[in-house]
Amino acid sequence: MRFELQTLYLGLEQQVAERTQALQESEKRFRQVISSISDYIYMLELTEDGRRISRYISPNVELLTGYPAEKIKADETFWQSTIIHPEDRTAAARQLEHFGEGQNSVMEYRLIRADDKIVWVRDSGRVEKDSVSPSLFVYGVVSDITERKRAEEEQSRFANQLRIAADVSRQLNAILDPDLLLQRLVTQLQAHFDLYHVHVYLLNESTHELLIHTGSGEVGWRL
Repeated sequence: MRFELQTLYLGLEQQVAERTQALQESEKRFRQVISSISDYIYMLELTEDGRRISRYISPNVELLTGYPAEKIKADETFWQSTIIHPEDRTAAARQLEHFGEGQNSVMEYRLIRADDKIVWVRDSGRVEKDSVSPSLFVYGVVSDITERKRAEEEQSRFANQLRIAADVSRQLNAILDPDLLLQRLVTQLQAHFDLYHVHVYLLNESTHELLIHTGSGEVGWRL
């Protein structure tokens, strides 16, 4: 009987060791996958008494913010009070309110990195109720969308410049006096395109020199 118990114990011990090793290998692969992607993943617990407890923050949050995950996890207010751009904190706070109400939420806002650089992120969170406690758990992904935002801003700026150019062209078409036309042109260009100065040169066909004809602002006239 003692031999059978010992054999059973050794068999169980081996099974536990094998399962522990498999679990460790699975966790290692999971961490490798998480570290290899640019997005960072978080799990946040919202307690019944209003506390926010960071249960998990993937290490690559440091690549995005410049702050180590341990620092962010240790202080539940650090993300909201320091990393989120001051102008976006109200919007980000509304997202937390949605989470607290059990609602999934997607929000875009700016972060201020540890090196003071500003990045745009998309914060997408899904809320699940805990079956044991009254807490809510938020499973979220934060993605860097800075390049997309820059492209959108550039596209918007270009479209606005085209609209302004069309408006200026329509206004100038009604002017018949060439001198007045050029003066209005430089004034409109400086005002609408936020230029420091604008001036127009005319070519003297006799001397082949460029002579300033009109300018916008004091600098425009001096050049």
